Amino acid sequence: MNFFFGGVNGDSRGVSNTYQDIDVSAFASLINGGALRFDLSGWIGGYYSQSDSVTISARFIDVDGNELVTGSIGPLTPAQRNSSRNLFFLATNGSVPSGTRTVRIRMDFTGGGRSLDGYADNLDFRLRLRSDVNGSGCVDDADLLAVLFAFGNSGSGLPEDLNTDGIVDDADLLEVLFTFGTGC
Repeated sequence: MNFFFGGVNGDSRGVSNTYQDIDVSAFASLINGGALRFDLSGWIGGYYSQSDSVTISARFIDVDGNELVTGSIGPLTPAQRNSSRNLFFLATNGSVPSGTRTVRIRMDFTGGGRSLDGYADNLDFRLRLRSDVNGSGCVDDADLLAVLFAFGNSGSGLPEDLNTDGIVDDADLLEVLFTFGTGC
């Protein structure tokens, strides 16, 4: 629930970044079993027609410090922002890769001028059971209904596409049925 911007461009390099590491080793068995997904979202923007921007990423890191996968939102170009100063909601999700022990949430700001006017607000990162479609913490009838109502839909990023194969089908339905009641 905090507003971020890239800061003063004091060294004229046109970049700044910051990050926070989250220890997820307590969930190792769920992660290694492929049971967890992540959701990353936030409001991002920039300053009118300036090309300054921000990219928010979730970087999944193993016990040896190797980066396994990165999920990210942004950047937005001035054209995508309609050359406005407004913030736009962006979101992504995916599976947490096996072996993950740390998640690094990172903000990378780029631009020029006196300040780096990429903006970010209300960032949200969550881990959830893969078959918990609505993120309630419980695999229940609401998740089953969500998959049933989305059955046959295709595309990337569908929360009901539990195995992320691009289509909501019988495999996704079976996953909810096999994990029904988990977390309740």
